[in-house]
Amino acid sequence: MRPPYLIFFLLLIPLLFLGAGASKHAEEKPTDSASGKSAPSWVSGTVLEKGTKKILRGVTLYIKETQDQAVTDKNGHFRIQVPPGRYTLTIPVSGYEAFEQQVVASGPDEKEAPLFRLTPLIANPYKIVVTSKKKRPAVSSQTIGIEEAVMTPGNNRDVLNVVTNMPGVSSISAFGGYGSGLVIRGAASEESTFFVDDHEIPLLYHFGGLESIIEPELVESIEYDAGGFSAEYGETLAGVVSLKLKEPRKDRFGGYVNVSLLSSSCMLEGPLSEKGSLAVSFKRGFIDIYTRIAMDMDEELKEEVRFLEYPTYSDGAILYSHQFSKRNTLKLAAIAAVENTELTMSQEEISARISDRVSEDLTFSMIMAEWSIQSGRWKSRFSPLIGFNRFDVDAGSRAFFVLKQNQTRFSEKIEYELSETQKLRFGGRIVGDKINLRSSLWSRKKEGEAYHNPFENEINANNDGHLFTVSVYGMDQITQGAWMVTPGVHALFDRHTDQGYLDPRLLLKYQWSDPLILKGAMGLYSSTPDLDECTEPWGTEHLEPERSLHTVTGFEYKITSDISLDLQAYYKKLFNMAVRSDPKDPTVYSNSGEGRIHGAEIFLKHRKTDRFFGWVSYSWSVSKRTDENESDRFFSEDIPHNLKAVVSYKLNGDWTLGGRYAYASGPPYTDLLNVETLYDSDNDQYIPLHDGPVNTDRLSGHHQVDLRVDRMWLFDTWVLSVYLDVRNVLRQKIYIDKSYNKDYTESENEESLESVVPFIFLGTKIDF
Repeated sequence: MRPPYLIFFLLLIPLLFLGAGASKHAEEKPTDSASGKSAPSWVSGTVLEKGTKKILRGVTLYIKETQDQAVTDKNGHFRIQVPPGRYTLTIPVSGYEAFEQQVVASGPDEKEAPLFRLTPLIANPYKIVVTSKKKRPAVSSQTIGIEEAVMTPGNNRDVLNVVTNMPGVSSISAFGGYGSGLVIRGAASEESTFFVDDHEIPLLYHFGGLESIIEPELVESIEYDAGGFSAEYGETLAGVVSLKLKEPRKDRFGGYVNVSLLSSSCMLEGPLSEKGSLAVSFKRGFIDIYTRIAMDMDEELKEEVRFLEYPTYSDGAILYSHQFSKRNTLKLAAIAAVENTELTMSQEEISARISDRVSEDLTFSMIMAEWSIQSGRWKSRFSPLIGFNRFDVDAGSRAFFVLKQNQTRFSEKIEYELSETQKLRFGGRIVGDKINLRSSLWSRKKEGEAYHNPFENEINANNDGHLFTVSVYGMDQITQGAWMVTPGVHALFDRHTDQGYLDPRLLLKYQWSDPLILKGAMGLYSSTPDLDECTEPWGTEHLEPERSLHTVTGFEYKITSDISLDLQAYYKKLFNMAVRSDPKDPTVYSNSGEGRIHGAEIFLKHRKTDRFFGWVSYSWSVSKRTDENESDRFFSEDIPHNLKAVVSYKLNGDWTLGGRYAYASGPPYTDLLNVETLYDSDNDQYIPLHDGPVNTDRLSGHHQVDLRVDRMWLFDTWVLSVYLDVRNVLRQKIYIDKSYNKDYTESENEESLESVVPFIFLGTKIDF
């Protein structure tokens, strides 16, 4: 038998070795001096996108040596506990360049975690989060994203101008863009409406089409309805363009500075608190600089015109959003714009009605709120607006127009989900505007008039009045199997004319197969006549609403996950149109006008991906009308053929190329060459005495090619981009009207400005 102490000694030997190893490891590991325990070490940091500083949430990253991993939180932060030492951090993220970096594990006293910036394969400073994803009950609707709107060639960052590339749309602006209005499916420009969020605004562009008053970075999306739309919208006979303002970003502060040949602008946005965020923008145009240069270079022009104040314009906006909860959000928006100019003309331009001094002064401002709340099956969006507008044009004591308008408006939209297959939508609008008008002018030329003598009457007005309308709507969206049926009705009462209307509407969609949807719509659409037509002394009071019956049919076909085809045919019957009814008195109107518009549209679209977007749209239409005691004629904006093709492709992370091709038929006109005239000695002008057919001739059509090139550089905390946007690069002649010499013995085609003056938009933008 072995002695007990020998057995004890043999058992003690391995314990001594284990103790020595533990002692050695303890010497290598940091200890907490207060407790004597080992202090942990970490690999930590924040993951951002290079250039835009976008926080990358939910990103999985690895320690290459240990295969330990972590996922970034909502702030982009991560933390991995490891033994002390040097490691390789790997961040494999789809859409970004491969990232590996040597890091050193830090102790608990590390106060500031390092930043890791991933380089995107395709940089996109315009990318924003879209908050509205609901399916809209519409059959002729298109939704345009902000990057598509900004990057469309020929737009010069103008988000409104992109609508002119949609099917069924023609532009009548001398500037070639949205400008003074859109002709949607053959109807006159004033028969369509434009909304910012839930409110119609009176001013869209500076100087009738030069540049939009709203910066593109304030916009989330644009929704365009060509016709046959739901009962939500009233007071329109043709189409609706609705611009949705975004919510300012909440993750960080940032913005941009943009300097182009046309204007300079800037914006700053970011969080003010955990639930509130703010965006502020400002723009100032350079038209005064170019006007001054042109005056200095042209001696003949100096003799004809002298500017006392060169034309200037500027605008600004403030957006604020506060999220009380996920289902309770308040958004505030303030938009303002000003423009003015004053000049004197040579004695040749002076008449008995117009002096040698002309000035324009415009001020536009509005503040609106939007309170969105959801409770159970209920959703509500309430939006009030107050605004002040002043428009002052002065050309002497017998030629001036001063309009002051105080706006007070309310909009309410409610949605109630009865079941998974049925939703009720209803709401209304109240418009209560106070107007002060002082003017001494003549009656306005109306659509289709071959010639209108501006000096045949003198209308003086000094009126204080109110505009008050109340409208309500309701619709029931029913989904049953493959069918979606949306009956609805829109009703309005106008206190100014003491008239009202009730417009029933019906929209249908049928899912024939997974890629194919059949659709159709029918309904009445009404609008109060223009104010100068139904207000004395300009027009005739108590005119009835103008009416339009829409019929639309077509289909949508999803060719691939990225490519879709939309084909539609439509017919519109117009009646109760306000027209002049007394040849001797241009202030007398009646509801005796009628019209007929029919056509078809094809829209082939490749949805926006990281590298590419584009579409081809073709529209064919015929629009005719019959005024009182007149024969059938074309609308003055009738464009039978309209083709648009748009492409934009990102070659890599730095370069983007885009192109646009357009063809449009020429508009009709009435030939007044060598017509019999009457000389007006007081105003030194010849008045053509035309009493024949109207719009029997047509100007020639035009082709147009626009090109755009963008170059981008990424830095750690900002993005530099340079863009060149050239409109009508082939210098094609674009004719918009016919002009004549003084006595109508000679004529020539009047050209759009973009075929006379090079429209070259060169700019630099810094996003931070």
